[in-house]
Amino acid sequence: MSVSLPTVARKLAVYKLVFVGVQEVMWDKGGTLRAGDYIFTVAKEAKIINLEQDFFVLHGIVSAVKRVECASDRVSYIVLRGCSCNIVLNVYAPSEEKKVMI
Repeated sequence: MSVSLPTVARKLAVYKLVFVGVQEVMWDKGGTLRAGDYIFTVAKEAKIINLEQDFFVLHGIVSAVKRVECASDRVSYIVLRGCSCNIVLNVYAPSEEKKVMI
């Protein structure tokens, strides 16, 4: 199922979420994009290694984001300034379809 960035941003605003990590996003350009009250950001390395990990960051606190980086093919993170918790992790753990043995 495909959902647009504005639709996701509206849902995040309902729950008043500040940072949200998302996976398997169909956005191949990297960089940032405005989506409602959020900035959608992709680590530069993410698309090079097919990480498919991205973040939504509330627009009002974007200035606290120092950088967005990939640590591995499954982990990306945001480094923040001026916060008690200065790193927000996004861990990608896809599940595999499993056969049920009866």
